[in-house]
Amino acid sequence: MYTSELNEKVADTSSASLMLERIDIKTMNLSYTNQSTKIVIVAKGLNYLGKGDLNEAVFDLKTNAQIESFALQSIMKPISKIKK
Repeated sequence: MYTSELNEKVADTSSASLMLERIDIKTMNLSYTNQSTKIVIVAKGLNYLGKGDLNEAVFDLKTNAQIESFALQSIMKPISKIKK
């Protein structure tokens, strides 16, 4: 069991920052269902390369993405489907 010392300093966690040097996703299949809007998104063959500084409330994210196929549909019926 760990017992802390009384004079041990506690780290300040009130703020955080995140700088992404590189995000690299290769050949991923993505499926997302939003229960509140009843929307389903399916992307197959996703290749993504990006980077960005997420330190600000409004941030820049540089992105390059390719997708083999993309489908947007309601849970009840297809809305659109795009295939390469």
